[in-house]
Amino acid sequence: YSSLAYPVTYGAIPSTLDHDGDAIDVLIVGVTEPLPAGCLVEARIIGIMKFIDTDEVDDKVITVLNDDKRMDHIKTLEDIGEHALHEMQHYFEHYKDLKKPGLCKVLGFEDITSAVAAIKDCADRYTTDYLPLLDK
Repeated sequence: YSSLAYPVTYGAIPSTLDHDGDAIDVLIVGVTEPLPAGCLVEARIIGIMKFIDTDEVDDKVITVLNDDKRMDHIKTLEDIGEHALHEMQHYFEHYKDLKKPGLCKVLGFEDITSAVAAIKDCADRYTTDYLPLLDK
């Protein structure tokens, strides 16, 4: 909806279901070349951005590519630096402003433990809420 550019690479975790009805989103920090659509990567979780989009929970798991030697030193959100977090927050709070300002709100950033808990919650929701629909 605007001329803002993604500050990270964007993806999702298969076999998960977030509150917004989609797979839980993944932000991959430090990718310098586009990843092909539909590819699977091994990513290391470093945290989560708690996010509301149009009144729905739409959290973003923050990761780095696990086999990228340039990212070996990044283990937590603190390792990517405060400015990177500000860029992500700014992007996601404003990328829909031309559609309707104020739709999106970053509630904060949390650690790896919170990210893993959110992923497990979304995997459980996928199993209990989505998979049974396939049997019908």
